[in-house]
Amino acid sequence: KKQIERFAQTIREGLESEGPDTHIDRWLLSRMQNHITLVTRAMENFQTRQALQEAFFGFESDLKWYKRRLGQHPAGKNAMKNLCSTWVRLLAPIIPFTCEDLWKDIGEGLVSFAPWPEPDASLVDDDAEIAEELLERTVEDIESILRILKTPPRKVTICVAPSWKWEILTLIAGAPDKKNVIQDVMQKEEIKARGREAADAVKQCTHLFHKLPADLVERIVARQPDELAIFMEAAAFLADDTKLEIDVTPADACHHMKAGSALPFKPAIIIE
Repeated sequence: KKQIERFAQTIREGLESEGPDTHIDRWLLSRMQNHITLVTRAMENFQTRQALQEAFFGFESDLKWYKRRLGQHPAGKNAMKNLCSTWVRLLAPIIPFTCEDLWKDIGEGLVSFAPWPEPDASLVDDDAEIAEELLERTVEDIESILRILKTPPRKVTICVAPSWKWEILTLIAGAPDKKNVIQDVMQKEEIKARGREAADAVKQCTHLFHKLPADLVERIVARQPDELAIFMEAAAFLADDTKLEIDVTPADACHHMKAGSALPFKPAIIIE
């Protein structure tokens, strides 16, 4: 009952949104296309529990991050109206009476006769999704460190990995023999020339490769996001979210001993 009431309240608040379009709106709408695909597939296979999980908790989780990223800024009018219309239609088979009541403020007729949502490829923004995934993972890492600190922190320095470590991760991801991947990567002259530093990086990147979801590795290797630009753009958000000073720098430009631990999609975090 509380979950349904929370959903209804979220929809009503979303329909009242009057904010302008922002870059985070592109991420929200892009994420929504995948939810539509997964919910539709689950319903077609009569996997109603899976459909409900994706349709309810998937949207709710994204909205939580979306609102956190917005901070004090209002939610985008166009993005929220699009999301509300889609979300209500996806949940209509599960909670029909609530969705019919909400649909009166969204569309015409009955939601049970409204067109089922279809994914829109033009709204998919893989770069935006990768950038937000990187930010969310980094925020979680910062929070984990802050929880165990005994002294009050003042500043967070985020060190992003150099391009040669991205090359290592790319080689690992594309290696046909994952068992002997370390030896194969160390055969590369430009990597071998870095000596012990490269050998350590290969081991760390191999561990990272196995730890990250396979589909995420495939996407980040193909896109190789500009991590420095992503964190620089989000520096104000990170400062407001953590209430700390934020510094973003390439790892090879930082002299702190922890800077060398920076890996692709997993920056080194130095808290002082």
